[in-house]
Amino acid sequence: SIAISQTLQLRSPVTTLPRVGPAVATKLARLGIQTVRDLLLDWPRTWLDMSVLTPVASVRAEQYVVVQGTLHGIELERRKGKQLVRVNATIRDVAGDELAVLWFNQAYLAQSLIEGKQYLLAGTVKWDWHRKRLYLASPTRETKLGVVAIYSETEGLTSRYLRGLIGPLLFDLDLPDPLRADEAKSPPAPLYPKRGTPVLPPLGKEPVPYLIQEGLRR
Repeated sequence: SIAISQTLQLRSPVTTLPRVGPAVATKLARLGIQTVRDLLLDWPRTWLDMSVLTPVASVRAEQYVVVQGTLHGIELERRKGKQLVRVNATIRDVAGDELAVLWFNQAYLAQSLIEGKQYLLAGTVKWDWHRKRLYLASPTRETKLGVVAIYSETEGLTSRYLRGLIGPLLFDLDLPDPLRADEAKSPPAPLYPKRGTPVLPPLGKEPVPYLIQEGLRR
């Protein structure tokens, strides 16, 4: 877990948080996040249900899946004549079925991914017309199954990183009570983005539950 300073306040700049230096602070500022309060009020744009694993043998093109298995054949490929770098690998699930995995323009993964290690990957399955096969396109690496928040992102800042920043704050900050006595039985309904139908996670299971955000606004 990340240790949070006892002097941290809602108005504290994000640079007071662990793992947030000037470079990361600049990226957060692009999202309108400059203080701890801003970070906690950064609404997820949607929620993704990553609670169910898909067997590799069952995946289909254009399907969003969560697969688990060991990673093999990790290699960095530079395409000639194109400013395109990709990392190729294969994930093998418990049944022994395999699926190609491609990460585009993320060369660092060739060094950070570990051959034979088990990973939980979430992403969209695509069809490779050149090689005539399915592949998992630039999946995210998750740590556990469940419903996860997806935030607005910018280059170098992923939803997974933002969840890692927000989560510890909820246990270390003395947040105001979001409910008045007359609201205890009927809290206001949460507001969601207009597009899609996000999944509502169990209250308190995700980094930014609605009631905490309401308390911060008051």
